[in-house]
Amino acid sequence: MGESLNQALEREMQEELGIRVQRITPIRVRYYTASNGERQRIHYLRIRDWKGKIRSNEAETVYWESDISHLSDTIERKIVLKQLSQVSRV
Repeated sequence: MGESLNQALEREMQEELGIRVQRITPIRVRYYTASNGERQRIHYLRIRDWKGKIRSNEAETVYWESDISHLSDTIERKIVLKQLSQVSRV
């Protein structure tokens, strides 16, 4: 509460991954209903630069998913593929 989207992202990235984000570009917003019926608003943001080394500061393990086919949600895969194709052209 009381934070902008960018402020929340900056704080969460610092707390959870130990990095300080530098340049953030909003991409899109998606409304989603989770399998438990909970409505969610998902913000897609491109982090163009950061300082620090990514590490997990959480009890849960943090890992990179480099195989998009492992994303369980079909719409999510399409969004990520579209964004990656646009990034490679820039």
